[in-house]
Amino acid sequence: MIAAMICLSDTLTFEGIVNVRDLGGCTTADGSRVRTGSIFRSATLSFASPQDLLTLRFLGIRSVLDLRTTNELDAHGPADVDRIGATFHHLPLLTEVWDGASFDLGIDPVQFLSARCDEILEHNGGAIAKAVLAVVDTNGPVLLHCTAGKNRTGVLAALMLACIGVPDSVIADDYARSERSMADLVCLFEVRLPELAAGLAVQPAAFLAAPREAMLRTLTALRWDHGGAAAFLVANGLPDSSLQRLRHCLVA
Repeated sequence: MIAAMICLSDTLTFEGIVNVRDLGGCTTADGSRVRTGSIFRSATLSFASPQDLLTLRFLGIRSVLDLRTTNELDAHGPADVDRIGATFHHLPLLTEVWDGASFDLGIDPVQFLSARCDEILEHNGGAIAKAVLAVVDTNGPVLLHCTAGKNRTGVLAALMLACIGVPDSVIADDYARSERSMADLVCLFEVRLPELAAGLAVQPAAFLAAPREAMLRTLTALRWDHGGAAAFLVANGLPDSSLQRLRHCLVA
């Protein structure tokens, strides 16, 4: 069984989900805190056990935002949201997953991942804005996930946290936490998707990394290129009123 630390409880455990955490507890620049139990992030829910789904129901999850590609969703299936009691939103933040064969095996993780996060922002602004709108329109806790719960989920989480005033350093620390779960992800794939686990074994090591410097670079570029997270979201279709609602949803 794979353990996942969540702020809402000291020792919640999951059998088929990894990289799970509550973003609650993050402190904003004005001293406020993200409300515990309001927004969670994780890797794929496709292999969640019946007990895992009951745990998510216990957490009160009302919306699941699946950020995977259509091909990933078709291949591995969605979460069983009926057993969670949640609404399902499919909002792909990539058209295709990255092909490791296109990159040098020894590529620097910071360079690689900051560039990939920048690509997500550059080409998927509309989907990101729709995802944030889904969060503010949900009457209750939300769970965001992709396959590893690291980059696509990390970019969306970073934008929302930045919008409510969480400092870059705190956002980058949260992003870096995902690296601790990548060994668990590989173990899960070895059992449930051995062909995918074999593929990861020959990818650049950067694929499973999560250096905080990569997210710091992305957040800096976001300000330089777009004027910051809030300006980026509004430019991509998020109503101004939803920014205020986001703070109301997430800040205690």
